[in-house]
Amino acid sequence: MTSRSQERWINTLAHMVSQVSGWYDRQDPWWSSVTPPAAETSDPDIMQEDPVPDPELYSIRELHNELSSRFRWFSRLTGSSRISTILQQWALHKEACRKEGLHYVVAGDPAYPPSLYHADSPPYGLSIAGDPTRLRSQSLAIVGSRKASPAALRESYEAGRLAALAGWSVVSGGAYGCDISAHLGLLSEPAAHGKAIVIFAGGLNRFYPAGHYHNFLKIRDSGGALVSEKLHHQPAFPKDFPVRNRIICGLVRHVLVMQADIRSGAMITAKNALDQGREVLVLKLPESCPGAAGNHLLTEEGAPTFLSASEILGAQPQDSV
Repeated sequence: MTSRSQERWINTLAHMVSQVSGWYDRQDPWWSSVTPPAAETSDPDIMQEDPVPDPELYSIRELHNELSSRFRWFSRLTGSSRISTILQQWALHKEACRKEGLHYVVAGDPAYPPSLYHADSPPYGLSIAGDPTRLRSQSLAIVGSRKASPAALRESYEAGRLAALAGWSVVSGGAYGCDISAHLGLLSEPAAHGKAIVIFAGGLNRFYPAGHYHNFLKIRDSGGALVSEKLHHQPAFPKDFPVRNRIICGLVRHVLVMQADIRSGAMITAKNALDQGREVLVLKLPESCPGAAGNHLLTEEGAPTFLSASEILGAQPQDSV
């Protein structure tokens, strides 16, 4: 097994354990040993590597010893029954990916998005419905309230539409309100093929919100990508949404905040983006607009503002955002 294959195998095991156990240690120094592939390409098929060994082929003792030696948090997860459970969940995930034609990539894979190597607490692995190379495209995130004002919804739709025309991919969590409005705007343009990316907090057999099921299928069928770090069958819990938001920020260069209250997922995403060195731009809304206190706070803290999507995306090249 090559060193790169060994690294990918370890990250596969770590992804299984972290998702099945629910363990998430932001302070774990494991990531310092992971480096991106030496060559960068938009076509993962160009970089064929040795197959990653199947964890099911190894004994419980071998798996436990390997993980315990590599990850300090694994020593807290003891017992052969726990390892057996993890392998059972992995088997379900692998079979679901095979049946549904999903891509499964881990850190070290050629298809793993390069930008995530430099993100905050990068995910060990990702499941992708659609084209994984889309995660390597120039992207921006459009986020906002589920109960947004008509002005914010209108500008979200327009931002998605103009982003498609300007050659940007749009990333969001696919929620009601601003998120889905941006994607619907993007999909309204023929130039939008493959430019919609949704990051889910739960597994890919549990689209959330369920009311957007058909819109998510449109995104996948239009060449876009539906993405999750959760195993295929896992539901989303409230704690998973802010954890998911770090992936949104890790994939993009800019975050457009359309409408956000102080305590909201959009504000968590904005703060995470700032921490990761991404540019955050804020739609300027009236002081009287309910549910827009986050916009005003970000503006007071110095975030650039815009009055309309056309102001920053109107028929401009990518680098002008």
